Amino acid sequence: MEAKAVVLTALFLLCLRTKRETSHEALEHLRADPFLVSSDGAKMEKPANSLDCLLDIVPAFHPLQSYLTILKVEGKFILVGVASKPLQFDSAYLILWKKTVTGSYVGSMEKSQELLGFWGQKGLTSVLELVKIDYESGAFEKMERNDTRCRFVLDVGGSSSNLG
Repeated sequence: MEAKAVVLTALFLLCLRTKRETSHEALEHLRADPFLVSSDGAKMEKPANSLDCLLDIVPAFHPLQSYLTILKVEGKFILVGVASKPLQFDSAYLILWKKTVTGSYVGSMEKSQELLGFWGQKGLTSVLELVKIDYESGAFEKMERNDTRCRFVLDVGGSSSNLG
């Protein structure tokens, strides 16, 4: 969803994925300009010092070091997904090249409505998987294994009747 919004606001979209198998989604559905597999060290060197900003929407632990090398001097790395473990990176990239790591958990109701309005005007939708409440832990495990490319929606109404 965030990547689709980046494309619509006429920003350059470089899609980074951990698996080559997901490249078709990045190229076709998200209309990403280039696509890189973040675990391919040689290819990750090519865009070094080339981006002003990087928006990270991954809600699981992943190494940040290779992403920080892509940022220009004074580049900003913005985290939106909350990882299950502390993230690690070499602080020299922040100090010597004035790079910033920042994040946001949730915006205000007003900002959320503004964003949803923008998405509605542009016809943007999310890829969702409806999850029964008794599969909640399985959905979280899938996210932590980096085995999903969608948003989970918890189906409380359609779940087991023995909840209360």
